[in-house]
Amino acid sequence: MKFLLPVFVIFILFSCGNTKPLIDVEDDANDEIENAVFTSGVESIPLYSRDKMDTVTSSISYQFYTHPSKAYQDSINVMINIYLRGNTDAEGEPIIPTSSVSQQTMKDALNYFSELYNSEIEMYEEDEEYFGAIWSMEKSVSISDARFEYAQLSLSGWEYSGGAHGNAWSQDILVDLKTGNTLYLEDFFTDVSALIAIAGVIFRADQELGADDDLGDAGFWFEDGEFRLNENFMFGNETIEFLYNQYEIAPYAAGIIELSIPLTKVKHLLKRKID
Repeated sequence: MKFLLPVFVIFILFSCGNTKPLIDVEDDANDEIENAVFTSGVESIPLYSRDKMDTVTSSISYQFYTHPSKAYQDSINVMINIYLRGNTDAEGEPIIPTSSVSQQTMKDALNYFSELYNSEIEMYEEDEEYFGAIWSMEKSVSISDARFEYAQLSLSGWEYSGGAHGNAWSQDILVDLKTGNTLYLEDFFTDVSALIAIAGVIFRADQELGADDDLGDAGFWFEDGEFRLNENFMFGNETIEFLYNQYEIAPYAAGIIELSIPLTKVKHLLKRKID
């Protein structure tokens, strides 16, 4: 059985459509940056061990729309804000969706993560046997709007906040350029069930399973033992790529699982322009 190994390095998500950062942002932003379509850059923060002898850097590599003027730009900025603020708002307080994203958004996310870690250290300040490792977080946010009808937002990350190991994740979100709505499989394909049937054959071949092999017995967690596609997908030049995150359909040791389907096998099901 073949699995991809767990991902412990953050990168801009498996996308041949991702844009190269257009502008490296420094703290002293200038007029050129303010007028740019994208703001791109990296924010980082060091976290220290309890004895201050060791340090690990956490960082966020990002892109966002500097002045969102179109529906899809506004929608993508809102998604970025929610993604980055998901662990920065006070517990129990709802996150208010907003398209206002800035370098400070990145700094706030990193600072909050640092505060959580330092609180953990303080909690065990008098525990001489405490052996907690330094926490670490890496996040990546990238945008590609070079397609004809949709933009692609790619979110990925890795985080260690105690325990035996860290966790990696990646998510692609496709957004309609006209409406700003998130697009799903049903927006691209006339028959999602037929798509799943084709994908299931390829998935079994990738995992070296026969047509009659039980997926549950093989270690997969599909509901009722039936193969399913998720909505974490993107289009390559000649493929549609699906990604299952850790713990999504298999144990942690399985890592992130990729499924690549040649467009030639599903082209007859397409109902929307994808290039």
